Amino acid sequence: ETFLNMDTPTFSALVMMWTLESAICLGIVQPALVREVGEIATLQLSFLCMIVFYVLFCLLTPENSAWVFVIMILFSMGSITYPLAVSLATRELPPELQGSLQGAVSVLETVAKIIAPLLASDVIIPAYSEPGQFYGMVYFVAGLLLVPSLWPCHELYKLTARMNPDRTVMLEEIGG
Repeated sequence: ETFLNMDTPTFSALVMMWTLESAICLGIVQPALVREVGEIATLQLSFLCMIVFYVLFCLLTPENSAWVFVIMILFSMGSITYPLAVSLATRELPPELQGSLQGAVSVLETVAKIIAPLLASDVIIPAYSEPGQFYGMVYFVAGLLLVPSLWPCHELYKLTARMNPDRTVMLEEIGG
């Protein structure tokens, strides 16, 4: 089976483009956004890009698969979430809690890597595999599962403002 009926050269071009875009997002875009709008707003934007990516990705079919080249930039922007979140957490948490945080993140990541494929392959994909059904449901569900990530990011404004009073004015200006 092929990805969206893409031939090997087209798929290879997509992977190369995604790799380049991710490197640009991590090396250039993330630092620039952090300088301009702060870490938390950048984290929220990254989660939002990932949500929009999954929602748009679920709509792709072999007939409109060329759009994957356009929406892949959203996936690349979403890739800055994890390093930014870890950086923020390790700086804001006291050293004695950083190990607990890293352990909790590892446990959650491992559980997600076990449960997600089972849920997708045994529940979601078979439920939508008949002709004429919505094949992108698994990606739509992934996007929906990311929506709650925006709320904790918003709550971080309160925590970091309390820990670093010098940033309070900047954060209030960003919030409107």
